[in-house]
Amino acid sequence: MRGLASLLTTLLLGAHAQAQDPGEARDPDEAGSGAEAEAGSGAEAEAEAIRLRRQGARFDRRRGDFWLALEEPEYERSRYLLADGRRARRNARLAEDTLDPRRREADQMRWLRRAIQRFQLAHELLPSDPEAHFEFADTMTTAAHRAPALAEAAIALLEQLREGHPEFRANEVAFHLGSLYSSRLDVERAAQEYERAIAATLGGESPAALASSDPIGASTILSATGNWAEMQMLEGRLEDAVATYERAITMLRAGGGLGASLAYWGLAVALDRMGYRARALEAIGRALQLASHWSAARGGASILDSSMGFHALRAPGVSYAPAEEILYYDALGLLGLEQSCSEGSHEPLLLDACGAEPREERLLGAARQKLLHFLRLGAEQSPFLEPARRRLEEIERRLEASPARRRPRRRRG
Repeated sequence: MRGLASLLTTLLLGAHAQAQDPGEARDPDEAGSGAEAEAGSGAEAEAEAIRLRRQGARFDRRRGDFWLALEEPEYERSRYLLADGRRARRNARLAEDTLDPRRREADQMRWLRRAIQRFQLAHELLPSDPEAHFEFADTMTTAAHRAPALAEAAIALLEQLREGHPEFRANEVAFHLGSLYSSRLDVERAAQEYERAIAATLGGESPAALASSDPIGASTILSATGNWAEMQMLEGRLEDAVATYERAITMLRAGGGLGASLAYWGLAVALDRMGYRARALEAIGRALQLASHWSAARGGASILDSSMGFHALRAPGVSYAPAEEILYYDALGLLGLEQSCSEGSHEPLLLDACGAEPREERLLGAARQKLLHFLRLGAEQSPFLEPARRRLEEIERRLEASPARRRPRRRRG
């Protein structure tokens, strides 16, 4: 797997290099001294020698940190690299709150590259350590959703981890594989992996019991089932998709958070494409309510970004295949937001997103732009152009009839 970090740098950062301001502060690691670079080069050479010497050696976490540190000369170094990689990955997530979109993208890419480099080196120091292997594969999966050319390498890492350590974080490995196969539109293999993720997460426990005992596991089930439903929707099996989304929601009634919001959002999109407009808006209303709770819990000041897109739809690990699908989700969310504003929502972040008058024209206009963009990008492959056109026509009729459009204009003297 050597060379993946440099490939990531080329694919992820090359296109964003010009997005940085000339005077932008750089990560100290990136602007390091010559001695620092020489030390890094020496560490990589040392890691390569160790990797070749210990290729295939077994690694047993049950021995504990003390004995591992005594018996494995590179163990402490690998723990340092894992901790540093996790800090970098956390900083990449924190960078999402940066207001300037160009700066945000550049900061995320820089920290993500650093995390990849640290996890890769930790994995090479102890190739049979499942923890280092998982961290490397997990972050490569995140990178692959930004740079699809990395998907094959991420899949290979996950498959190797499953082969060597079949029980280690099996639900997350299966979920990541499902998401990667989804991004490649491999519906059959994606569905298989999502089923494995659900089974591994439940572990024989009932969904209701899991929702109260393991909220993170419940979120994994919601996400896996929701992604599976999305695959059904892309195949044109809208009724199956609705049933799967409803299964996810009813299976974990006590669940909430981002996973539940996205499940309701997907349900709304599927219902809308079937022509059930009222049911779709009802579902999107619930999705927005949960999204506002999620944003508030993270300390967010708004559920919308500067492009009138929803933060919840762009959360880490959330991806769309094909990529333009997010525009349909945005458009339906804006329609649901406009309805919530008209009905007098009491959710603080929803009230803030409603904005000042004329809110109808502002929100419907943004939804119109999202659908126009969706129709342009999906003209050759999307099976859902007709539902989008129907929604667009409805929005344009409402805009024409809005009070702001009908307000008489003052004549110039």
